Amino acid sequence: EDVMNLNHRPKFEDFGTYIFFTSRMFNGVKNGELDYEQVSFVLGKNYLISFQEKPQDVFNVLRDRLTSGAGSTRKKGSDYLFYRLIDTIVDYYYFAIEHFAEELEALEEEVMNEPNNESLVKLQSLKKELVYLRRSVLPVRESLSALLRSESTLIHPETRPFLQDVYDHTIHVVESIESNRDLLSSIKDLHINALSNRM
Repeated sequence: EDVMNLNHRPKFEDFGTYIFFTSRMFNGVKNGELDYEQVSFVLGKNYLISFQEKPQDVFNVLRDRLTSGAGSTRKKGSDYLFYRLIDTIVDYYYFAIEHFAEELEALEEEVMNEPNNESLVKLQSLKKELVYLRRSVLPVRESLSALLRSESTLIHPETRPFLQDVYDHTIHVVESIESNRDLLSSIKDLHINALSNRM
């Protein structure tokens, strides 16, 4: 049921014999907007099942390494593969952050030079996207924290430091989102002041 509900909040659940983990995955920018999909994982002893909404994804590099036998992923357990997939998802959040940084920089320049109604529409659109990204990342951070606190034997002790590293990355992503929110608020104030001065 959780797999089929595509608007599900990212979460982690420990069912003893298996772990369920669902997350939002950022696939890049399409038609000027961020493209997301839901990805769910079922991790058991010696197996990992993943469910995706769309055929395209960000796992091609990892898939190629598995196929060619490069790296250590094939030599380690299913929990390590689970870590690698989650790590890839979180890494791609950084691309989303870069997208926002570029958009905000261009918008700030536009507002300083010639503020207009189009700038306000862009501001609102970016705010909406930033709120969505925040709502996607915060629960992933919480889920990873719960996973690290759990005593599940499905996560081997040697894999836990890697998952801790991913958790640290989610903290950094959330901090970057907050910085972008502050910058967005500053640009909005700049837009209001510029229009007031013009008036």
